[in-house]
Amino acid sequence: MQALGWLLLPLFLTSLNPPFYTSSFCLTVETDKPHYLRMEKVHIYGRLTYNSWPVQSQGISLAVLNPLGQCIFIGTNQTDSDGCYRFTFVLAAEAEYGSYTARVNHQSVSNSTSFTVLVLSDVNCDGRVDLKDVALTTVAYGSYKDGPCWNACCDVNNDGLVDLKDVFIVCTNYGKP
Repeated sequence: MQALGWLLLPLFLTSLNPPFYTSSFCLTVETDKPHYLRMEKVHIYGRLTYNSWPVQSQGISLAVLNPLGQCIFIGTNQTDSDGCYRFTFVLAAEAEYGSYTARVNHQSVSNSTSFTVLVLSDVNCDGRVDLKDVALTTVAYGSYKDGPCWNACCDVNNDGLVDLKDVFIVCTNYGKP
């Protein structure tokens, strides 16, 4: 009879399900910015916790899918002493434009985030190079870094000056998605 009592005790405790018996993993994921260009480094990072405590030395896997649903990056990494992990990869020169999904996994826990690959001349980040981008660049024409009309997005070639080179690049990419 005593053996039967020990068998029923775990069933009784799990049926109560008080807060100190519940437990959960939490896996966060994010990118360092929402938009990227082709040939640019993408940084994906996050943290693995168990009941809010960092989980150390655990394997995290990452899969990145392009807008066509094709896997463009697969990687594994270990969490550090704070439960943090980091992945870095470079987008290909021929990377598809559009929304990408980054999915991280640890055993039965997963999470995902998304980021967008834009055309170089999409200065207003709306997913296409159109008249708005041309207008923004021409309004910023002649401005320089830390100057009064400076718009860093219009400095498409990152030389610290919005000049004819930037206007040319935007106009060359006009109509691209």
